[in-house]
Amino acid sequence: MRHLNSQEILILCGLYLSKYDRKGLGFLGFKSFKEAFNTFAFSIGKNPSSIKLYRDEFDPYFQNQRRGFIDRKMRSKCQAMMAEFGALNLGDLAMAIKVSISQLGEIEEVEGQIEKTQSFAKRMQTGQAAEEYFRQNYQAMAVFVNHNIMDCTKLGCGFDFKLTLQGSPYVAVEVKGLSAAKGSLSLSANEYRTASILADRYFLYVVTNFVQKPKPCLFQHPCQSIHFSQQKMIQEVETWTATI
Repeated sequence: MRHLNSQEILILCGLYLSKYDRKGLGFLGFKSFKEAFNTFAFSIGKNPSSIKLYRDEFDPYFQNQRRGFIDRKMRSKCQAMMAEFGALNLGDLAMAIKVSISQLGEIEEVEGQIEKTQSFAKRMQTGQAAEEYFRQNYQAMAVFVNHNIMDCTKLGCGFDFKLTLQGSPYVAVEVKGLSAAKGSLSLSANEYRTASILADRYFLYVVTNFVQKPKPCLFQHPCQSIHFSQQKMIQEVETWTATI
């Protein structure tokens, strides 16, 4: 499959949601269209409303409950994507979205390497979508204004981003995502240990409510400000879990 650019991915998501409607939502683990719009778009740094507009543009060509843009001719880029992907079945079209987002971003999406118990929606929200949301919005938090950002997501250092401000010690930020406004989250042993060492210089940035409108919550020194309980998982892997 060829690499798609970000606009083509948005169009592909709109095509999928129009053609397969609520069956398509459930297949990827989404509870609502808003959740799908938010998760898809934030994972590639785009506006969720764009996917809704593309879905509505395809609606007159598929059997669903929406009228869509019935009085408007489909744009040429949408026509091209329809010709290329419109005949794919549910599983193949869903896989095209997974592969495209994987190629554009960082999410691991090779079948057989992911946990079967985790939905695509949850993996996106707890990883790529939440991280991209942070990249775009971190300076909205007063404590991070004018900081430079360094992506550490692939370094295994116990946090996702290193923020620096001239004349001040760096601060570390670990990003998590939650589908709903409330829920449980986990820190790995490495993340918890690093948070304990850095103390007030470690922040947990949680993007909540992908099902409606994503909202950030910030916790400084999370080992102290949040009650975590230690758990031992399969093969003695240690995690720290909390509910917020």
